[in-house]
Amino acid sequence: MNHRQPPLDQAGVRQALGYLIDRNAIVQTTLRGHGMPGSPGLAPPNTLWANPEVTRWYPPDRQRAAELLQKAGYKLEGNRWTKGGQPLKLELLAASGAMGMTGAPSERQGEFIKNQLAQAGIEVDLRVMDPKTVDSRQSAWQFQLSLTGTGGLGCDPEAFSRLYTRDIFFGARWQGGPEFQEAIKQARMEMNPELRKKWVWKVQELGARDLPDLPLYYPRSYWASNDKVRLWHTFQGVGNGAPIPQNKLIFVQGN
Repeated sequence: MNHRQPPLDQAGVRQALGYLIDRNAIVQTTLRGHGMPGSPGLAPPNTLWANPEVTRWYPPDRQRAAELLQKAGYKLEGNRWTKGGQPLKLELLAASGAMGMTGAPSERQGEFIKNQLAQAGIEVDLRVMDPKTVDSRQSAWQFQLSLTGTGGLGCDPEAFSRLYTRDIFFGARWQGGPEFQEAIKQARMEMNPELRKKWVWKVQELGARDLPDLPLYYPRSYWASNDKVRLWHTFQGVGNGAPIPQNKLIFVQGN
């Protein structure tokens, strides 16, 4: 979400979208059940660092969304939300061809979200473009809503800390307030595992509260192999943390 420009610079509007976009329905319909609904705290629910409470935030709730939009100055006229006589309309960018990556968001998810928000009274202009154009517009902040994909959310907290704060086009690029900055700092520096988890959970709580972005889903992947190798997962994934079994050590035989 472009949290630098109206109307998404208002936390209440972003939170309203969190209640209106049914993440479980996206998984069940557009992925045919092959995935997990996204956690507003970014970290996947099945990882060591996930805050179990935050994963349940923003269940589908039109009444709560309506309260937040009214507080932000909007009113429901007929079947659409307006402010100052102007309808609440958002542009949503989606990449054609699913960005060339299995499980990445595409126009299919864009259409689904457009319909969900339209039913709630928010008009969406879905713009399907080639992936490079979407990336370029995100990088230049020339968007309101954009579907993008990333990996590495199953590894060390440093990875999703970067996705919140680092100036990369596929991240939230969110700095938050002093409390958020302190939580990010401590989550990166704390060496005690239990104390670090508390700070990581705090980051998720504060991030989900402000909701600079909304993780939609974590796609489920599948692999087939013969009996010549024994596939196994590296703890917390490989590379940037992607939980895949293609670790080169599976091909090493010890004598």
